[in-house]
Amino acid sequence: MKLDYMTISERQKKICFVSLGAYPILSGKNIKTILGPDVHQVLLAKELVKSKFNVAIITIEQEGPSIEYFDGIKIIKIRNKGNIYGKIGILIKIFEIFAAMRKENSDIYYQGGSILGIVIPFCKILQKKSIYRIASDALIDQNLISRKIPEFTKSKFSLMFLANWIEIKLADQIVVQNEFQKIAVRKNFTRNAIKIIGPFPKVNIPPKNQANEKNNILWVGTITPVKQPELFIELAESMPWGKFILIGGCPRQDKYYETVKKKSQKISNLHFIGVIPFDQINEYYQNAAVLVNTSIVEGFPNSFFQAWLNEVPVVSLNCDPDDMIKKNHIGFHSQSFDKMINDVTTLLENEEVKGKIKNNLNKLINSELNNEIIVERYKNLFFNLLSNKGK
Repeated sequence: MKLDYMTISERQKKICFVSLGAYPILSGKNIKTILGPDVHQVLLAKELVKSKFNVAIITIEQEGPSIEYFDGIKIIKIRNKGNIYGKIGILIKIFEIFAAMRKENSDIYYQGGSILGIVIPFCKILQKKSIYRIASDALIDQNLISRKIPEFTKSKFSLMFLANWIEIKLADQIVVQNEFQKIAVRKNFTRNAIKIIGPFPKVNIPPKNQANEKNNILWVGTITPVKQPELFIELAESMPWGKFILIGGCPRQDKYYETVKKKSQKISNLHFIGVIPFDQINEYYQNAAVLVNTSIVEGFPNSFFQAWLNEVPVVSLNCDPDDMIKKNHIGFHSQSFDKMINDVTTLLENEEVKGKIKNNLNKLINSELNNEIIVERYKNLFFNLLSNKGK
């Protein structure tokens, strides 16, 4: 149902995203990595601006004026003076986030992956509405972590677990990406959540007579242990006839990133590209025959949506949110490394399978991956919160 957003005053339509990694996505500058939660918030912010919402993003950027505008979005920069790191740097960052939130005075603050345990409590102090979007399944079920990795821990007494618990307990509205998260939030935190996937970037598929030959095997993600890019390297070694491309940056795992990079450069059929600006990544999907995902755990990766919107099937080792791949026959949920080799080979060689998947993807794009429907759900969510019906 379409809602009359104009019944809400301009002041009441102020939405602020706290997305500390958003600036490189918006500006294309100083890109070290691109994180899914930041991409999500930038895409959503752009859609809300189109619907006359007053949108701001609090982000980190050391250079330029403290306030900028991109595509009608107000960008509020916070800075760590002198690039201070460690506990003092974190405290300064927290103080600057609070100061920026207070000054912006938005009615709703949206937190989807920045410093956990900070934004939602600040909303309570400022008496503002808050939305917390859960990024990964591992944040609500630590049993999904199969081995020791820096990003997540099995301990319920960890700082990350406590901070995530605070966000979930205090948020006015919780948004999840899949049914597993929705059920787990209810079971483990006794809170109700709303499931909304997307929104998605706009994709222009070249006409058939201009389309490039799709023969690359693509991996896109943050180069961290939870994503297991080393398995993609192993896949390239196991399939010397394939053309492999690995794309990704590193937020903090510099040593791990360098290790993956050096290993990749030793494989003749694997091209390590590193980080790519978000507005340039689409051409790599358009040249791909398949997207491979090797993560231990995910939420609902943006890379899946970008692949499907470009009519590219996904082969995922462990993750298939809501059984989307299996139910819609738009790729393979391999569940083992040997099966992943067979699945990728099938998508390279079997024209009949590729044709069926393409047809299935066309149907999905017009239904569950319909951006207008997804954005309308978010508008309804904001409208209800602004009308004091959100809790």
